[in-house]
Amino acid sequence: MIERLEERYFQFNRWLSPAGSVVAILFGLSILIGWVWNIRFLRSIPGETYQAKPLTALGLMIGGAALLFICVDRGPGWFTRVGQFFAFTFGLFGVYIVADHLITNIDLGSGSLFFGDQAPLDPLVPSGRPAIETGVIFVLAAFSIFGLVFRKRIAILAANLAAVVALMLALVAVILYFFDFRVFDDVPILSSIALNTAITVLVLLFAALHAYRERGFLAILWSRTGGGLLARRLFPFIFIVPVGVGWLRHQGEKGGLYTTEFGIALFTAGTIIGFALIVFLTARSVEYYDLRRQAAEAAEVRKALMIGISLEPVILWSPEQGIVEWNAGCEKLYGFTAEEAKRQSSLGLLKTRMKVSLADFWDHLEKEGSWTGEVEQTTRTGETVVTESTYQLIESEGERFVIQHDRDITERKRYEQAIIQAKELNDYTINSLPAIFFLFDSNGRMIKWNQNFLRVTGYTADEVRRMLPLDFIFPGDHELVADKIREVMSTGQAESEARLMTADARVVPFYFLGSRITVEGQLCVVGSGTDITEQKRAIAAIKESEERYRLLFESNPCPMWVYDRESLGFLAVNQAATNAYGYSRREFLAMDMTKIRPEEELPRFYKHLAGDIKTVTHPSPWIHKRKDGSTFDVEITSHALEFNGRPARLVLATDVTERNRAVKQLRESEQRFRRMFDIVSIGIAQADAQTGQFLLFNRRFAEIAGYPPEELKQMTFKQLTHPDDAEKDARKYFEARDGKAPQYINEKRYLRADGSVVWVRVNASFVRDADGTALQSIGVIEDITEQKRARDELLELNVTLEQRVEERTRKLETLNLELEAFSYSVSHDLRAPLRAMDGFSQAVLEDYGDKLDETGVDYLNRIRSASQRMASMIDSLLVLSRVSRSALSIVTTDLSSLAREIAAELEAASPERSVEVIIEDGLAAECDARLARIALENMLGNAWKFTSKTDNASISFSRGLEPGEYVIRDNGAGFEEIYADKIFGAFSRLHRSDEFEGTGIGLATVYRIIQMHGGTIRAESEPGHGAAFYFKFKR
Repeated sequence: MIERLEERYFQFNRWLSPAGSVVAILFGLSILIGWVWNIRFLRSIPGETYQAKPLTALGLMIGGAALLFICVDRGPGWFTRVGQFFAFTFGLFGVYIVADHLITNIDLGSGSLFFGDQAPLDPLVPSGRPAIETGVIFVLAAFSIFGLVFRKRIAILAANLAAVVALMLALVAVILYFFDFRVFDDVPILSSIALNTAITVLVLLFAALHAYRERGFLAILWSRTGGGLLARRLFPFIFIVPVGVGWLRHQGEKGGLYTTEFGIALFTAGTIIGFALIVFLTARSVEYYDLRRQAAEAAEVRKALMIGISLEPVILWSPEQGIVEWNAGCEKLYGFTAEEAKRQSSLGLLKTRMKVSLADFWDHLEKEGSWTGEVEQTTRTGETVVTESTYQLIESEGERFVIQHDRDITERKRYEQAIIQAKELNDYTINSLPAIFFLFDSNGRMIKWNQNFLRVTGYTADEVRRMLPLDFIFPGDHELVADKIREVMSTGQAESEARLMTADARVVPFYFLGSRITVEGQLCVVGSGTDITEQKRAIAAIKESEERYRLLFESNPCPMWVYDRESLGFLAVNQAATNAYGYSRREFLAMDMTKIRPEEELPRFYKHLAGDIKTVTHPSPWIHKRKDGSTFDVEITSHALEFNGRPARLVLATDVTERNRAVKQLRESEQRFRRMFDIVSIGIAQADAQTGQFLLFNRRFAEIAGYPPEELKQMTFKQLTHPDDAEKDARKYFEARDGKAPQYINEKRYLRADGSVVWVRVNASFVRDADGTALQSIGVIEDITEQKRARDELLELNVTLEQRVEERTRKLETLNLELEAFSYSVSHDLRAPLRAMDGFSQAVLEDYGDKLDETGVDYLNRIRSASQRMASMIDSLLVLSRVSRSALSIVTTDLSSLAREIAAELEAASPERSVEVIIEDGLAAECDARLARIALENMLGNAWKFTSKTDNASISFSRGLEPGEYVIRDNGAGFEEIYADKIFGAFSRLHRSDEFEGTGIGLATVYRIIQMHGGTIRAESEPGHGAAFYFKFKR
């Protein structure tokens, strides 16, 4: 029994300090309630004289909160910082109380703070301030709580000493009350603390000392060694024996049974005998503990021997000591010697990579005691090996060890991967073919085909399996294709053109090529088909091209001709050429190219002919001459070709005389614009839209920018922009450039060359090409420095108002965070007594079950069942609370994969059940993946639960009738249709708990998740015929 209680202690000791802090908070709260509603027994324990003050109660609540926050976090997190603040405030309360006593000429009001003194319980009740020793204890206790975050040993020692001194002061006060010393004249300081205050301080200080764990004075209580066992057994009697014997002595002297001298002798003898009995009984426990430890050590030795002789890698390690044992199998596989490996972390030395996170690995290992899975390890040479590893958690002498057993499966994984890759490559190659691919046997049964086959024919895979090769051929070509199949079977190969008929009755010409092969001992035909629709169209197009060419050549409004590249003679001209040059077609065909050029152009023309003329030339300017001798400007584009078997060039001549005249006028206009551009009073700049580099700007823009024009031409607008404005400015610019905003308008700062800053307003538009791509930006830049300064002065008037609003907002956010933290604290505190109820009920059943009648055993089982249901309900409520506060992270989620994972978990949890689970492939949705999994877990879990009493149980997950709708069905217990709208409420249950267990919160959680996504959910059911849940993540 004692050993079981000690195991319970080690199981729950981490909650002792938080529990003590909660006790302090509740005591302080009860005292405040006593003052608010004038409830005397809450202010002072009945029968006692002193009553706790409101300031004392508030200090106890703050001290308890400080310890609770630090114990919950124990790190540099937000909780720890809040706890430190509370501890500091707790200490200030103590300083305030002490100062109010020491400063005799000024009343600081610690006694009348919040409430005035009530009518005293009896004439001896002192009124006014809290006792000075209360303030001293608060200061010492605050220092000991604050010390939980210390790292230096001297600071921790000082904090522990402070707690011990404060503990002594409170303990003296409690003992004085216990001995009923009502005359306070002899010890006025130590007896003036209220009894409920002294008890609460004792609990809080013990919880603070206990929170130091291995670093504090009570560290021995955490140890599983013989010393820890001895300390735990003797610790309660340190208080019980002296106090008990002292109380007997006091009562004897008070009643006149014996003198003071006899009382001292009686106290000494009783203390000696009491401790002697305790030491004797504890020594027996230590002896039993040592025998068990020796047996465990012997087992460890045997285990080490087994590790040493194992041929496969076996490692014994602990999180604190690192690798303890490293056998020959490890040396052979990983290359590290035992000397190199020992004292190092196994996971770090081998760079272990698991499919689960390290936190999940440790969580599973601590809960289940072992973990098995495939992991990747790194050898000494840097090679990666794959092992099937089993980690088993054991405990010896209070320390945890892990036995790691590795089996090398690297070659097996490589072989499996090679097979998978070969199959994937084969499938990829077949599916990547631009042609259709097919394989059928001698009976005409379709065996294999590629995705292009399905796409072209329009049939589904199931339909193709039931069809014959001729079913895909146009009926008019059946006889031809049947002959070709027989030819393949006899000769081994054949080819043919035939018409393929698709599922929607389209007829497409194809070129088929087939070969005979043997698959698994059976003759088959493998073949491919190429769509030759475009080839047939091309042949028809070629026949039309000549006629089209002649029509385009003759009807073109621009002069065109073909000339011989060797003789330069005209071979063909169109009607536009005869009209433009004044020659008849007969005259053209008797001339060569020199006749249509002025004398001064001929040297350039001959030089051009002597050069390397490309197949296609870009437009180039020339001067041509008409028959009447007049000249005009043209642009010539030519293309090399063969004409009647001779090398020739096709020429297109465009008259650009009017265009050149317009260009000249435009250049003169541009010069006038440039003069105006430079004299305007605002800045104008043109920049490359993609790079931002300045292309053109006026003098005023250079003055605003503060850079010389030569240097400004090498800069971009980003280089001018102040660094603090660059990111926001770039975002606005890109939105306007890419068409997401109508134009770019922004106020920003330019950083000049001399370091000064100027505020500007930029209004820019973009010049775009035919596709809408921005080519250049043209902006108007205005210096608004003075306007900005005036506006800033106006805005400054509203600063104080905004600051007050922000301060109030921060306070509200802080209160919300504290409320959330309090809800979590209450949920954890509710779990602790439930675990105790369940644990102690189980202990009573195990130890005294044979001594209880059936009714007693039934009552205990009911207690356990009720506590477990309550714990489950708390967990469900927490899940619902977290879901309600969760922020959505919308991604494309594979619902089919999530459902399969959940189904596998359900099957693993109930291996004795046989349930048909059907999950449709390709179910996906835009939703929060974590919340979607919670919803599916609840719905599939309900289906699993309510089919537990159904023969031939079946569960399915598929698409619904509407777009984006999904449905989960089962053939379980079902329910009345009238309750379909009520089952989504919290704690709604349609079945008794003895029929189907549950909390009634699961579907409320599902409903909340679907609501958060903006979706809908409904249920259909019939008793005895199962239920169906239809849901959407978006409307």
